[in-house]
Amino acid sequence: MKKYIMLFIIISSAFLSCERVVDIDLNEVAPALVVEGRVYEDSLAWVNIRQTTSYFNPDTQLCICDAVVMIKEDDNAWDTLQYIERGLYKSTSLIGTPGSTYYLKIEHDGKLYEAESHMYDRPVIYSLTSRSFGSFGDFGDSS
Repeated sequence: MKKYIMLFIIISSAFLSCERVVDIDLNEVAPALVVEGRVYEDSLAWVNIRQTTSYFNPDTQLCICDAVVMIKEDDNAWDTLQYIERGLYKSTSLIGTPGSTYYLKIEHDGKLYEAESHMYDRPVIYSLTSRSFGSFGDFGDSS
């Protein structure tokens, strides 16, 4: 009988454990712009602009829809990108060209952000070969 009482006490103590609330102080930081821009060969350039938010905010990033976004290729004139939707800006004329350098300017909330990138020429592929391997369980001769 004593065994059953001890067993009952052990099992009931497992279900009656203590609970402690732990508060973690997550530092709040100032929002920052997140800019993703793409210039592909044979397609129009585009830029996506978002702003970071607090960890506790259900949306992880807010779209920026009131920026002035400009891009240019080498020494050509600036092209002002058109706002499309949800932070996406698209060029109306600039198409990527290998070997060119691209300059980006973004004006938002009285601040100017600038970036520069270069599109390298396509690599030359002198030869391309392929080799067929057996199936996964095939580890050599079956003789």
